[in-house]
Amino acid sequence: MSKALRIACEAAGTLSLDVLEPFQGDLKDLSESDAARLRHEILTDGFSDPFNVWKHGEHNYIIDGHQRRTVLLALREGGYEIPPLPCVWVEADSMEQAKRKVLAQASQYGRVTFGGLSEFMPQADLDLAELDSSFRFPEIDADLFDDGKEWQPKKDGQDLSDGVETEHKCPACGYEW
Repeated sequence: MSKALRIACEAAGTLSLDVLEPFQGDLKDLSESDAARLRHEILTDGFSDPFNVWKHGEHNYIIDGHQRRTVLLALREGGYEIPPLPCVWVEADSMEQAKRKVLAQASQYGRVTFGGLSEFMPQADLDLAELDSSFRFPEIDADLFDDGKEWQPKKDGQDLSDGVETEHKCPACGYEW
C-alpha cells in the first residue's frame, strides 16, 4: 500500500511528475544531506511550493523545482503516491530567456542573518535540531553555535560577544546583537 503525498498549495494548474522536464543541466547539484532535508520538509509540511514551468510546444520545462522533482522521484520509488503537482506557468520568448529565468530562480537575493534567524526561530517554534533537519542556510556558519544547542555564537570556545555592547535582545532566546 502506498503512502499519499499531501499537496499543501494551489497554483495555476497541475502536471504529472512524469511530464516535468529538467532544464538546468548541471547548474546545481543536490547532496544526500540536502535531499534528506528537503524530503523531511515535504513530508512534514506537505508539498507547498509549486513548480515554475515553461510550456514550450509539447515540453514542460522546469524553471524552478529541479531538487523537488529529484526528491519526489525518490519518494515515489519509496512507495509514496505522487498526485498531480501544482504548477505556475512562466512565460519566456526563447530558450535563452527561459534559461535566464532558471538562473533568476536559482539566485538568492536576500541573505539570512544570524540575528534575523534567531529571532524568527521561536516565532516558528523551531529548535536547532529541527532547523538542521529541514533547512539549509549556507550563509550561517553552524560551527559558530555552542555545540549546536544554544544561540550564543562561539568560535574556538570564545564567546564572540565579550566586551561588545548590544542594543537588542531577543525575548525568546536571549540572543543579543
